[in-house]
Amino acid sequence: MISFIVPTYNREDTIERCIRSIYSIKCDKEIIVIDDNSNDKTIEIIKKNFPKVNIIRNKSNKGPAYARNVGIKEANGEYLFFVDSDVFLTKDILKKFLKYDNHDILFPRIIFEDNTKMYPSNSNEERYLKASTVFMIRKNSLIENNLFFDELYFIYDEDTDFFLRCKLNNLKCKYVREAIAMHALQSKVSLNLEKRYYLTTKNHIYSYFKYLFLDKNNRELFDFPRFKLIIKDILMALFNINLLSFASVEGRTKIKRNKINVLFNTRRLTNRSRIVLIYLFKKAVLWNLFHIHKIIKNMLSIRKLRKYNLVIYTTGLKDFYYWNIYHLKKTKNIEIKRISSRFLYNTLIKLNNHSKLFRIIRKRFTGKSNVIEGEPSIKNIVDGILAPVKLLFKKNIILSFPAYSNMIYYMFFLNLLGKNTIYFTSWPYWNTKKYETKPLFNKWIWHQFLKRTKIVAVSKTAYNALKSKGYNVIQIPHSVDINLYNLKNKNNKKIKILYTGRLVEEKGIRDILEVSSKFNKNKVEFLFAGDGPLAELIKSKEKYFPVKYLGYIGSKKELKKLYGQSDIFILNSYSLNTWEEWFGISLIEAMASGLAVVSTDCVGPKEIINKNKVGFLIKQKDKQELYNKLKILIDNKILRNKFGINARKLVMNEYNLEDNSKKWWKILIN
Repeated sequence: MISFIVPTYNREDTIERCIRSIYSIKCDKEIIVIDDNSNDKTIEIIKKNFPKVNIIRNKSNKGPAYARNVGIKEANGEYLFFVDSDVFLTKDILKKFLKYDNHDILFPRIIFEDNTKMYPSNSNEERYLKASTVFMIRKNSLIENNLFFDELYFIYDEDTDFFLRCKLNNLKCKYVREAIAMHALQSKVSLNLEKRYYLTTKNHIYSYFKYLFLDKNNRELFDFPRFKLIIKDILMALFNINLLSFASVEGRTKIKRNKINVLFNTRRLTNRSRIVLIYLFKKAVLWNLFHIHKIIKNMLSIRKLRKYNLVIYTTGLKDFYYWNIYHLKKTKNIEIKRISSRFLYNTLIKLNNHSKLFRIIRKRFTGKSNVIEGEPSIKNIVDGILAPVKLLFKKNIILSFPAYSNMIYYMFFLNLLGKNTIYFTSWPYWNTKKYETKPLFNKWIWHQFLKRTKIVAVSKTAYNALKSKGYNVIQIPHSVDINLYNLKNKNNKKIKILYTGRLVEEKGIRDILEVSSKFNKNKVEFLFAGDGPLAELIKSKEKYFPVKYLGYIGSKKELKKLYGQSDIFILNSYSLNTWEEWFGISLIEAMASGLAVVSTDCVGPKEIINKNKVGFLIKQKDKQELYNKLKILIDNKILRNKFGINARKLVMNEYNLEDNSKKWWKILIN
């Protein structure tokens, strides 16, 4: 249902046309008119012609901000359609709007009855709604962000203030050019010039201080607030000059339409003494002083909506470990910077990739001379070198380092400085000595750090281990964008079994190759996508085994295509003395694409697959069991499809990027 909210005050000349235009729109609707204590025939006209309209009358004149807030609270619709009572809607405006129902705010092109364009009047106004008498907004977006019109404005600037706060709360806005509304050419002026002068002056002063901490980008986009407006108000009082035509979009449009040169249109604002205007200016200043406690409160609330600056300080892992956090850029006003602490390692990669001599020396000692993928930039290296100093001036920091690392001394120092630190970990063995390689003397400092900071654990196993020690921890798993991957029906001539990731010993690549040799080349094909020291081994088996090496695939689009073409996903990781498969991002990507999976019982895959009918979990280094489970899935298409459907559902419920990024945001801001 659409709730049409019509605030009105003394609009007997336009109210009937306005409501008739709303009734001409075919939809499930309610019309709510909030009358701001009119003293003309506005209410009589509505009652006579539109008995079904819900009329709410204010006992006194409280302004459009108050009236709209009453409408928001009274409305029952999913969308709220605000229409001023001197505006007339076209029949198809809603139809044009609903093409863009993935947005929070939609606004049309507004023209005067003589076809002169009123709004938007420039490219900035097309980018985001700044001030308008007509717009549609999703009600939940208002309620969730506690967004109402600021009643301190009474009238003038209350709409710009409202839309600016919508922008700061990251509501998606869309200018629908093909949707048109018409504004009355002439309507009654409800306020005399002196009262308009007082109200605009008090609002200019109020806005300036309320948005004192507004960032530069939004200041430029909205052209608000402006200190020069306060200067203009002072000049108007001192010289009795009428410049109030600049106070509204309508006024500026009329000046443009009639080609009035304001510099030479210096009519007096009042026929009384300019002392009256000076008095009104002082009255506006006194109003702001009287409401200073409310202004400071609102100013601080706006400051909280400023861009949230976040630094991720880590050992230099790939970006995909932080997709939950990066996704916040789409929905929140947040700036994220990732700094690698491994500046020496990154420098060696840089030297390796650009120095033949360095690669010759490296080959002599390691037997490898290849160019390394993911080369860091000079800026990344410099940032890593300067990070220990730079982070002293940052407030919000995510720290992601191995458990019991000696980096704890610096991390604990940041914690003591009162930084908003979050420790991000997938380590599951906090309550055991498994894999422990660091000396015992730093354990006490780790304990002090962990009990003083917020912790985000990737897995339930890691969460339980930290929780058992009494730490403040929340579990948020790695996630995937479910909209990126599709569940497709496969009609492959051959059953395609996919592996993506590093081509290294601990991923069980050799065993996969050995098992592949037992299958018919005409019926089954094993696909390997990735890079690593075992790439050449895979290539050498292509002639003899049903395998195909696809190389490194970095594009999400290409990876999506590859998942869509495959039937089964395999993750055959083994635990080493210093490493284990803590999670398995490629596993949930494959599951999001509807692939049945076969994986070894490392701690991460075990948690994902265990008791969930999405595939098979096998013992590590058990080649016979690997063969048996693959054969079952190859031979049983119904089971394969059932596992794939269940896998997709599991990812949607537990590893959904949209949901888990919201959990991260709560952790960041609380």
